[in-house]
Amino acid sequence: NRVKVAALGGIEAVLAGMRGHVGAAGVQEQGCGALYNLLCNTDNVKRMKALGTAREVVQGARAAHPSNSYIQSMVKHVLEQLGTHTLAGAQTLREEFSDPAHQAEEKIKTSRHPVEIVGMMKEHAGAARVQEAGCEALRMFTREDNVESRAKVAGLGGIEA
Repeated sequence: NRVKVAALGGIEAVLAGMRGHVGAAGVQEQGCGALYNLLCNTDNVKRMKALGTAREVVQGARAAHPSNSYIQSMVKHVLEQLGTHTLAGAQTLREEFSDPAHQAEEKIKTSRHPVEIVGMMKEHAGAARVQEAGCEALRMFTREDNVESRAKVAGLGGIEA
């Protein structure tokens, strides 16, 4: 799929989307993620280097969203892959993608335990993505039709989180 997407102009489309919407965190997050995945193919690395704009675009994402830990982490990995790329290196980067805030955000998205969610929100108070995911999860737990969960969240300090 990586080769097919690149052949269809996917790399250029992602870069154009990111360039056209620098202030939109969601576009930058998804764009960096797509570039990261596309760079796991050696031909795509060559193609991206030949375009010559990928570094500039992801550095623009980094500059526009300095407090977004996911973007900061993904930009780092994209730049690393553009710098010295081998398929083994890409696998190593994937294994090393262990940003604690990113992991907490992903865990919150699948958690059904308010204790865990509130704890991660407190532990990663400075990570906006973790707070966003946590607030969404707690919103769902505290819906009017979920009286039992609302009481549980309040008792765990979730209202303060």
